[in-house]
Amino acid sequence: MKKASMLFLLVVFLSGCATYRFQWGQPPYEKGYTVSRDDYIIPEYTLGKDNTVPANIELAQSRFKKRRTIVEDYYKKMGYIENHFKMAFWGPCAIFFKAIGGVFRLPFIAISDYKYGHNPEYRKKMEKIEEDKEAREETRIEKLKEELNIYIQKDLARESVFKNE
Repeated sequence: MKKASMLFLLVVFLSGCATYRFQWGQPPYEKGYTVSRDDYIIPEYTLGKDNTVPANIELAQSRFKKRRTIVEDYYKKMGYIENHFKMAFWGPCAIFFKAIGGVFRLPFIAISDYKYGHNPEYRKKMEKIEEDKEAREETRIEKLKEELNIYIQKDLARESVFKNE
């Protein structure tokens, strides 16, 4: 019985629950309610037409209930929020294995660092690779933001259809 209760408490405390709070928005969303997840404001939960937020708490809550999972999936793909379970369990394991792998990669890292500091051509090559990587990441995030915006516009269109009925 003790093991079961300890397991239950462990699951409850490390379940990865996020705290959500409805609050009056900060500029440019000061005319309505926004939702924050772990004190990080995510306007897409309650965003309306023309980049506005609802002044009605019930409307904000209904939009939040409909959009929460999809908006969080997009934010996780963009790298803006983390899954609490992943942070508590997967993160430390990954760091441990990266540290072990880093021991074997250390000679290659040292050689690369030496070349970067002493060879201008190599430095330019590495900076170009890094810029390309950042540009690809930026375009990936922009694409995800556009997809999220399309989802929100479809949700608003469905919402307006139900209001008209």
